[in-house]
This record gives sequence, structure tokens and C-alpha cells, in this order.
Amino acid sequence: MNYSKKQDIELGMRLCEIRESMHYTQSQFAETLDIEVSQYRRIEKGISRITIDKVRLLYDTYHIDPDYLILGVQEDISEMEHIFVNSSKEQKGKFLSYMLEYIRRAVDER
Repeated sequence: MNYSKKQDIELGMRLCEIRESMHYTQSQFAETLDIEVSQYRRIEKGISRITIDKVRLLYDTYHIDPDYLILGVQEDISEMEHIFVNSSKEQKGKFLSYMLEYIRRAVDER
């Protein structure tokens, strides 16, 4: 297996991992990227490549770190920040509601 093919496979695996952690389907990501589901599946399998425009769209839409997606290099961020950044809008809303309630209770106890 040549080096670029290995990179394509690794990128596809990271994309799949991210998508699943955010609880989205392949169809939802394909729709966001304006491609057929079959084409999206080929990207996740490393058979097809993703364009830089699509990587940017994933960043703009889901805040997926391009460095991590393409290179497998992740910024030095906390685990909590990683979870938050890669969460769905619904999950972020629940988390923020929980945190606000937690802070409110902490302030009330003072």
C-alpha cells in the first residue's frame, strides 16, 4: 500500500470516528457535503479523496479540526473541550444547560 493510500484510509477512519461520536449518519454528512451517500462511504473507506473545499465545509458546519482530520494531529486541548467541540448542537445545548444550572446552584449556596 502506497503512502497516500494509507493516508486516505486513515483520514476516512478519523472522519467515521468523528461522525459517529457526534451521532450523525453517513447520509447527514453526505447531505452537508452535497455529495451522494455512496461517494461519502468511499471517502470513509479511503477509496475516494475528500477535497479541501469539503474539509472546510466540515469545519464550518461541524467544527471538525482540519489538522486532525487530514494529519491526525490534534491541538493540545483538554478532553472536555474536545468532547464539546465534537458534540452535536443538541448535546452542546444540554451540556450548557447543565453547566448553567450547576453554576446557579453553586452561587446560591454562597
